[in-house]
Amino acid sequence: ISRFYELETCLKVNKTQVLNLTSECQKVIINESFQSPCKVSICPTEMRKSLSYCRDYILIANFVMMVFIPLLVLSAVNCHIYRFITVSARSITKTSSRQKRDQRIARILIVIVLVFTCCNVPRAIINMYEVFHLA
Repeated sequence: ISRFYELETCLKVNKTQVLNLTSECQKVIINESFQSPCKVSICPTEMRKSLSYCRDYILIANFVMMVFIPLLVLSAVNCHIYRFITVSARSITKTSSRQKRDQRIARILIVIVLVFTCCNVPRAIINMYEVFHLA
């Protein structure tokens, strides 16, 4: 939720942020002339500029809550299901269609975990890059 407060609209004159309305910016707003060097832009807030916020929230909390815990839970549950299916398949000598279906489902569950990992690891890497190189 706090990511909503990371950015705010601001005014920039020649790529430099201005804190209050200059006469040039007032002319732009009143006359709606887009020829002025004053432009409305999106700027980071003080919270977003804080290294501790970037490190603690974006990297650590976001990674733990959105990647690590779900991956851990998915892996543990699917590992348990896979072991249960393989143990039950070993106890019966003749493989039935139900056992083949269960083994196919176990493979699908493993693929789901791998897809989840492949989709979330790049996001975690981008967050790390953002914290260490851009903040």
